[in-house]
Amino acid sequence: HTRGGSQGRTRFSGNAPLVDTAMSGTSSNLSFKSLLDVLASLSMLTVSLGLAWVYLIKPTLLGPTKKTMEVPREPVSIAGIPASGNSSSRLVVLEFSDFECPFCGRFAREVWPAINDEFVLTGRAQFAFRSMPLETIHKRALAAARVAVCAGQQQQFWPLHDALFKQPLALDDSSLMAKADDLELDQAAFRGCLSAQAEGLVRKDVSVANELHVQYTPSFFFGIRVDHDRLKVLKTVSGFQSLPAFKKILEETEAQIKSANCGLLTRMFGLCKAT
Repeated sequence: HTRGGSQGRTRFSGNAPLVDTAMSGTSSNLSFKSLLDVLASLSMLTVSLGLAWVYLIKPTLLGPTKKTMEVPREPVSIAGIPASGNSSSRLVVLEFSDFECPFCGRFAREVWPAINDEFVLTGRAQFAFRSMPLETIHKRALAAARVAVCAGQQQQFWPLHDALFKQPLALDDSSLMAKADDLELDQAAFRGCLSAQAEGLVRKDVSVANELHVQYTPSFFFGIRVDHDRLKVLKTVSGFQSLPAFKKILEETEAQIKSANCGLLTRMFGLCKAT
């Protein structure tokens, strides 16, 4: 940048540069000020880079900071929503997710398949899903959620769930409809759902998320089934979870449920049976 004040000029005599008298008296002061300017600029750059790392780069690379939400006091309904696994399993997980959220996509691709194999398909847990499209930052999330919920009306939610997260950038209308077509749905019923029911079903999920003060996707509620379609939440967590971390939470919740199902005497004699 340029600074105000008298301009020093360099004159040449032959090959030797001579410093003008306007410059000679203040050269030391200017050098010191220049050094201070450089140090100040470096300090500002360091602060700027630090802020960029905390607020922009780190969240993009590592995902949002894991946050624990307040555990709701009352049981949470899972009636009428997509759920995979044994409907009588005592261990239940409820996920709030967004089909355009990159961290939800990571969970669906990197963690969910192993959890499905080890916990869901074996009957150890049931996994339920509610959509929470963050429309202000994810412009295609609502459209994807509408298609998914209508596929769910024909018991095809999970295949479409996997297809959507497998190609997170292909959420335009034509791509969404192509994915639905691959499932060989009853197209009349599917399109009827899109026009009449989809919006209300997704908004209901969002309303439940708001009631539970869910602020991040993905967010997970772990707990025990208290009747056919209600979940007594024991633990909550938000943000992407690695497979080992997610398995640890499931196993801890499973052990907590097992302990709750056993009386004092059966625990003492090792006769406790998980249900």
